[in-house]
This record gives sequence, C-alpha cells and structure tokens, in this order.
Amino acid sequence: MEFYERLKSLKEEYAMGLPQEKREAMKNFLENLIKSGIEENGLKKGDKIPKHSLIDALGNEVNIEKYFGEGPVIISFYRGSWCPYCNLELTELSKIVKRLKWLKGKLIAISPELPDNSLNFKEKLDLKYEVLSDLNNDFARKFSIVFKLDRSMVNLYEESGIDLAKSNGVDTYELPIPASFIFDKNGILMYSFVKADYTERVAPEILIEEVEKVIKEENNV
Repeated sequence: MEFYERLKSLKEEYAMGLPQEKREAMKNFLENLIKSGIEENGLKKGDKIPKHSLIDALGNEVNIEKYFGEGPVIISFYRGSWCPYCNLELTELSKIVKRLKWLKGKLIAISPELPDNSLNFKEKLDLKYEVLSDLNNDFARKFSIVFKLDRSMVNLYEESGIDLAKSNGVDTYELPIPASFIFDKNGILMYSFVKADYTERVAPEILIEEVEKVIKEENNV
C-alpha cells in the first residue's frame, strides 16, 4: 500500500539525519521497550471501552461514551504533534473520514498534548475528525500502553527541540505507544493494532476494512 511506502521513506529519511550514536541509543531503548511486553499487556478483543473524560481541542471536557451508540469508533493514540510519523498517520487518516461517516462510524485521535497544542495540530493538518487531549496519559494508562522515557532519551528529545514537559504540561516524560483500536457501537473492542516501535502504524485502508467487518458481524447477529 502507498501508506507503507511513505512510512518506509520517512523512516529512512529520519534515520539518515541522526548521528550513529543517537540511532543506537534509540534502537536500544526501543528493543528494551518491546521486551517489556507492553504490546501484549493491553486491552483484548471483547473488552469494554474504559470510562473516562478527556479534553477536546477547544478545552471542553468530553466523556468518551458520547461517541458510542451509532456505529463503530476508531480510537488512535499518537505521541504528539512533534512526531513526524504521527503527522503522516493523522494526515492519511483524513482520507477515510468520508467513508467512515457513510458507515456511521467515528474517528478519534488522542495524545497527551495540551488542548492548545492539539488545536494547533488539528488546524495545521486540517483534520476533519476529533482530536482529544489525554492529560497525564490517564486514559492511555487504562489501555496499558504508557511508557516512561529514561533520562538519556529525554536528553535526546530535548537536543532535537522536543520539550515534552512544555507540550504535555507535566514533567513525567511519559508517552503512549502508537496504537489503534476499533470498538463496536456498544463500546466493545473488536480490533487492535499495538506496536512499541513508533515507526510502525496501521494503514487507514485496513482500519476501514476492519470497521466494515465489525458492521457485518453486528448485522449477522
């Protein structure tokens, strides 16, 4: 798929711009994160959407349950507006919005960034779907997809101009691993894509295919 070709090109371009020492540090951290089992510790198919309230891009508190009842809901956790892979993924997700609306589905992107940053990000990419702030990663924590950066990684990020404390409003230096979940209209988890490697994402076309499977399964019941 074209999406995976773009993802591959971005990964190669980004790697070329990093000194060998930094590439090795990031590789080692990522390998340890994968070994931690974070990919396997989250919600499983059949689990109910955790109850929680988040903040929309305008600063309003919204209950996650408000998005359910009509059709499937895609929830995509991303690291932040500073992440080039997140920029690519969220831009590509815009391409399935019309089809998703036709299927009576919804798309929600969630990050730990403050609402002002989420709003700027949404406007910059002209996103036509909901972008929510998960302050302190409290919602992502219920999915068991939150990890903590060690000091070497925090320094590496800051040297690259990424100030997580400023972006997220907390100095815990935690992030969610990128993950996409599809829940049915009743809030039951039907599909998940969870990868510790932040350079791996699921193609929007696959998400739409999975949404259609959810609808077909509901109609056959």
